Amino acid sequence: MIALAALALVATTSAAPAPAAPAPAAVADSAGTLTEAQLAQAAHAGERLFVAMEETMAEAKRRLGERTPTSEGDLQAFAAAALAREHLVPAEPPTVCGNIHSADPSYVTSGDGTTPIHAGDVVLVDLTARDDAPGAPFADLTWVAFVGPRRALPADVAKAFAAVRDARDAVIARLSHDPPATGAALDALARETATRAGGGAAWLHPAGHDLGATPFGPGPNLAPGESRAIGPSRCVAIEPGLYRVNRFGVRAEADVCLDAAGNARVVTGTPQREIRLLLDE
Repeated sequence: MIALAALALVATTSAAPAPAAPAPAAVADSAGTLTEAQLAQAAHAGERLFVAMEETMAEAKRRLGERTPTSEGDLQAFAAAALAREHLVPAEPPTVCGNIHSADPSYVTSGDGTTPIHAGDVVLVDLTARDDAPGAPFADLTWVAFVGPRRALPADVAKAFAAVRDARDAVIARLSHDPPATGAALDALARETATRAGGGAAWLHPAGHDLGATPFGPGPNLAPGESRAIGPSRCVAIEPGLYRVNRFGVRAEADVCLDAAGNARVVTGTPQREIRLLLDE
């Protein structure tokens, strides 16, 4: 989930990255820490969110494979129903971005069925929801798909996704290490990794955010200037993204929860490794 009003907007490009500032010392902060019960709720919500995402992608592939006219609103409605079947409470209606809409990280899907999805489109689906219980933390998951077979996937789209995937995975690996890293250090790691991978597109938002009883919790975000450490009893959404104006956008997202001992694990199922293809050869 991206909310540019909630996180500082930072626009850089992988071709000309900003020089990395010295990492500030980690500062302990109890804001946004979760109880053992809340960590269990976050893990459950993440697992069910993964199921809803798989179902939404399967429905998109079915409809498009059968040449059924399909709009962003059609998939949004299906995803909302999938969340309800999993007894999850969404923060807002699911986001489905087709083609150039995926290039806008603040895009809000119109549910009126007037925005068709066509062959050749990049499709981004973003789901944010929590267990139906007071104080339950939110889970957040974004996947990227392409309406076409692998041979038709544009090389720059594939390269950009590989860059953000590697950035996400680098942050996940770092969260598993001691001592805890600051949000600023993790954001810088994501940017540097994407740059090395040659994403070649604009980076328009921080690399992730705290998860709590609201989608953007009070704890440390993965963002420039964030001196607080991401340590035990927290959950964070890691969502590096790259965007090309009027063309496409990609994000690779996974939620990571750290238990009271600081052990980190991904709770939103198996992280997406490849762009999901919605049409067969």
